[in-house]
Amino acid sequence: MKQGFRLEQLPYRAKWFPFGPLFAIAVCVVISLGQDYQAFFAARVDWMEVLSIYVWIPLFVAIWWAYRRARKSRLVRYEEMEIRPWLTRSVEAVDAAVARHEQA
Repeated sequence: MKQGFRLEQLPYRAKWFPFGPLFAIAVCVVISLGQDYQAFFAARVDWMEVLSIYVWIPLFVAIWWAYRRARKSRLVRYEEMEIRPWLTRSVEAVDAAVARHEQA
């Protein structure tokens, strides 16, 4: 990890990380963009129908941007995150567990 810790020190790790979250996002994007895609292949596009289906995309971006602006939030770099209070095991304990596992 960016701060010199190991993933084994964290109290919880997602089973499929990092591919699980990336797969979930990809599936959500495909499903979202695939809603009523036939409307674009029709002889005449019903723009009200398209708008009613896809209006949530700019609405989500606007709400997200407004929240970030109102709360003055920002993205936190990995190097700046406070991870130490959440660590459950020391590096030495992890090394000892790995050594025991390798000997077995």
